[in-house]
Amino acid sequence: MPTILDAIGSTPLIQIDGIWIKLEFLNPSGSIKARIAKYMIERAEREGLLKPGDTIVEASSGNTGNALSMVAAVKGYRMLVLMPSGLSRERTAISRAFGAEVHIIGDFHVTDAVVSGVGTGGTIIGVGQAFKAINPLCKVVALEPSESCTILCGEQRRNGPPPPPGAATAEGDLTDATRARVSAR
Repeated sequence: MPTILDAIGSTPLIQIDGIWIKLEFLNPSGSIKARIAKYMIERAEREGLLKPGDTIVEASSGNTGNALSMVAAVKGYRMLVLMPSGLSRERTAISRAFGAEVHIIGDFHVTDAVVSGVGTGGTIIGVGQAFKAINPLCKVVALEPSESCTILCGEQRRNGPPPPPGAATAEGDLTDATRARVSAR
């Protein structure tokens, strides 16, 4: 039976003054985050990691929590969104409108580590630099899915092996970056 989730990703691509624009805000939850929310939940279901009656928990400042709340509502999961203080009421209202329980937990503090999957590496470099500016001892860990090949092959392979931990890279200096490959299977 069709649901609102079937509309995720069917966003138009238009051209304005020679520039192609993908209208991701037309996803049902209002952002591109609907794509990842649907993918993560459906993959967890296929792999048996998410079962009826389970609760999904997300620390979010908005769009990802809202998108996960929408998908969870359609699929019948409980949803708990943890948000930092200081966000607009609309941010929390959207998750609540989808039936999520929202807890405001104050500021998100940088602790000992930040772990992120990588595509091109830009986000983890930027986030790592920001976290290290607040906590210089913060460890930055980049995880690459085995289906991807940015860190250990691809352009890196054409230009030689990836730099060892502690080396400065073109993207930024992550002096303690850890590179790991994770199988999605």
